[in-house]
Amino acid sequence: MIDINNINIQNHLTDAILLIKPNFAIIDSNTSARAIFNKGYDIDGKSCYELLRKQTEPCSDCPLNKSIKNGIVCSAEYFDMRYSEYFEERTHPLIDDLENFQGFLLVIRNISSIRQNGKSEFQKKRFDIFEDIGSGLSHDFNNVFSGILNQLELIKIDDPDQGILMRIDFIEAAVKDGLTTVHNMENFTKSVKNTKFSKLEMKSIILDTISIINTKLSKIRFNQGIIIDPILKLEEKLWIYGDKDDIQNAVNNILYNSIDAMPEGGILNISAYPEDDNIILKISDTGIGMKDEVKEKIFDPFFTTKGMKYSGHGMGQIYGSMLRHGGSVEVDSVYGRGTGVKLIFPGYEPHEDEIKPDIVYTHKQAARILVIDDEEYILNGVEGILSNQGHKIDTYQSALMALKIYQPGKYDVVIIDMGMPEMSGKELAKKIRAMDSIVPIIIFSGWAIYLDDDPDLKGIIDIKLTKPFTLDELSASISQALSLKKSR
Repeated sequence: MIDINNINIQNHLTDAILLIKPNFAIIDSNTSARAIFNKGYDIDGKSCYELLRKQTEPCSDCPLNKSIKNGIVCSAEYFDMRYSEYFEERTHPLIDDLENFQGFLLVIRNISSIRQNGKSEFQKKRFDIFEDIGSGLSHDFNNVFSGILNQLELIKIDDPDQGILMRIDFIEAAVKDGLTTVHNMENFTKSVKNTKFSKLEMKSIILDTISIINTKLSKIRFNQGIIIDPILKLEEKLWIYGDKDDIQNAVNNILYNSIDAMPEGGILNISAYPEDDNIILKISDTGIGMKDEVKEKIFDPFFTTKGMKYSGHGMGQIYGSMLRHGGSVEVDSVYGRGTGVKLIFPGYEPHEDEIKPDIVYTHKQAARILVIDDEEYILNGVEGILSNQGHKIDTYQSALMALKIYQPGKYDVVIIDMGMPEMSGKELAKKIRAMDSIVPIIIFSGWAIYLDDDPDLKGIIDIKLTKPFTLDELSASISQALSLKKSR
């Protein structure tokens, strides 16, 4: 039976509390302090710097002197290698009536989770800034590349000689390299929402990924004599809901980082297991690890420790991928000992998926098409491609002018740019839809477009087209739009 009148409140606190003399000798402690630092055994008589920090003299960062000087409680944080945890120390000076220093209370708290939550929130805010910058740049570059590729398509239609075609191929290759960089920048942020989600079994994903990595490990072993042993502990039937390619790309980035971090060989541990309502994928290595100043920057765009030939997108893409999957990523690294990366996915209860057959669009008839975009070079490219296919094209750079001349039934398809200065593509589409309930509306943009999630687009826009688009993608969208019009 508990007698509340005789309870020692200190022994019911999770914080460790020590009563310490001026010479740093411990004279009393609570239950938590003895449990954490000495397995429950008595710690009286030990010095605090020896017990807590394994040092032979008072700690250089001890907050005690600052507490005495300023008359306030001061604190210091440190990382304890024994527990791989962060602790905060707070000193409370004990002064008698004659203002003589008699000793101090030292309160120690495990702040690992607080630090992690704080870093996660800071990282998210910083990531949101990068997202805004990255998505804006992506939009602008996608517009530019779209214009270039469309003009190249038109040149190829004119059937130039082989020398010119070869130069066009070089230009296209350079543009596509630029697009790869833009897509990497998009994938760095959560703005790219993947629509290819399906139920996935974690073990299957990892085994498929490892089959690729094993080829690299075999080459390293054969060419350099370096042995890296993957150790797999993968539980069965761990279901998640996501995009297999996106997840495999994230896992590949982690695995390659781990391999690079073990230049003399080592062990690569890969485990998958359930935890509460989540599925955990943990990848750890016995490599060189990271210093704190490096660990704090690993999710920053373009940050890399590997030299100029690397883009610095890898860890940022992992972070973005986990946000897209409604999960999170945690990194634990100790310099000289290795790094562990934990991917936390929401668990998924599998059910029978509905399989929808692919729709094939085969319409070849000429159509009257209205195209509105404030960029003249985009209009020129789209008009050239569609005119070559036999369509009749009207183009407008002004949304207001296009709206003024619009007549219901005049056009078979309307194509609208999302971002225009006089009126947004969304607003223009709403007004045209209010006038004409039948005409299919295609919206295109250098931004990511989510028809299902945007109430301003759902039920108004029929088809989305992301810049830059190819001749085939534009043609398929027109064919799809004509099919929709016929069914209405």
